[in-house]
Amino acid sequence: MKLPPHALPVAAAIALGGLLVSLSARTQDKSPEGKGPQAKALLQPGCGTARTGPCYAKGVFFSLRIGFGTSEPFPSAAALELQGQVGWSLKAVTLGIVLEYNPFLNFAKPQISAGAYNFGAFLSYRMAVTPRLSLRFEGLAGGTTLLFDTYGYDRGDTGMWLGVKLLGIDLYRGKGFSVVVDLMDLTLPVYHVATMPFIYPQWRWSIGFAYH
Repeated sequence: MKLPPHALPVAAAIALGGLLVSLSARTQDKSPEGKGPQAKALLQPGCGTARTGPCYAKGVFFSLRIGFGTSEPFPSAAALELQGQVGWSLKAVTLGIVLEYNPFLNFAKPQISAGAYNFGAFLSYRMAVTPRLSLRFEGLAGGTTLLFDTYGYDRGDTGMWLGVKLLGIDLYRGKGFSVVVDLMDLTLPVYHVATMPFIYPQWRWSIGFAYH
């Protein structure tokens, strides 16, 4: 039986996410902060710890990520992700703008092309699992600009850019900083929308940090 594209990476991402959640929960159970009614009160969207206060207070938010993505229907191609976000955090909900450099990799030749610039707006929601770990769900929409010439398309062609992070994990480290891991991130840049669209879907995995 032939598995669907990306079935194994998606399954691995879900398994890794479950492992991180499980390890965080066990660590929390063994700590003084993980017991009592005060700990239960912390398990809310925008949670904190008894020592540090709220993880996600209202205010300025920024993050930086680096990642890698594969593409269908181009099994010999992949992409890199260098992404920055700036916005405003309303505890569990964050909204803002996102800018990204997205170079393309071709394993068949092999070579690296300039790829594209992506830009847009994002909206994310965090759901606390423990006082130091939250699951994150995020959507984004904006535009994309091609940075190289290819058959049928020219440098500078601009189109739309859509994306959804189906499984993100935020590991709170204190003083407003978190390690952010995106395990199931699907982006869909579409170039030259007016004529023959060039669609380059990407399944991505990334890691970085965020400050709330």
